[in-house]
Amino acid sequence: MDEQMTISLPLRKLAEQIGDEVTEDMGKIAFYFHVCTALAEAGHARISKDDLAQVTLIAFQRRQDRFPKVPILNAVGVYAQE
Repeated sequence: MDEQMTISLPLRKLAEQIGDEVTEDMGKIAFYFHVCTALAEAGHARISKDDLAQVTLIAFQRRQDRFPKVPILNAVGVYAQE
């Protein structure tokens, strides 16, 4: 996985911080909103789609590390199917 990650170290650290801030009851829309808001607040409002995808992936993996048995809720508040 790490060999595929191409984002800068500061952006990676921000992604990890975002993942640490996510709560276990946050749904998909709230999760993505939190990622985008945190990026904008940190001055990264205009990043590439690839960087956004990598930041989102890192943040989600960090969330899963913290809450491994809690699936993320889908848009209507129902646990998403894996």
